[in-house]
Amino acid sequence: MSTDSKKKHERAVFLEFAQAAQLGVDSESIVSPDEPKPDVLCRLDGEPVYFELGRLLDQTLPRLRLEMMRVAPQQVQMDVMNARLPERVMLEQKLGKNYDTDGVPVELLLYYDFDESNLLLADFPVMPAELKARHVWEPLLAAHPGIFRRVWVFERYRKALLWSFPPRPNEVQAR
Repeated sequence: MSTDSKKKHERAVFLEFAQAAQLGVDSESIVSPDEPKPDVLCRLDGEPVYFELGRLLDQTLPRLRLEMMRVAPQQVQMDVMNARLPERVMLEQKLGKNYDTDGVPVELLLYYDFDESNLLLADFPVMPAELKARHVWEPLLAAHPGIFRRVWVFERYRKALLWSFPPRPNEVQAR
């Protein structure tokens, strides 16, 4: 994906997320800075905020789905050692990065993407968000406090906000 198409994709994802999360984002303020700045800069409730985006995608599951369709009705064996948690991999990657923000707060948006042309091969969360939060996201964030002001998890297919940390005021995290 070219740099321009990547930035265009990120802005589209960010706008979908901002609408689903009902954030007070000034859509005219959204820009895509170059690295080492985070992916999106915008005005949120009148204040500048950066958002770093991370697409949650596991290459193992789409390949397994294709193999299952190819050999159906035979069963396909999955090598559990090759299955990864894309959420853990992406969060570790983002937590290990240095961002040039000039003191502007940065938030992290992790998102499950989909391919409109073939929803069967789309990457959807297979484990409830509250379970992943408790066992994957929260322990990693506790080990790296202060890097991101807030972390969000968004699913594009349903336009659903799955989780945020810390929780927003008046928001109850499922346990």
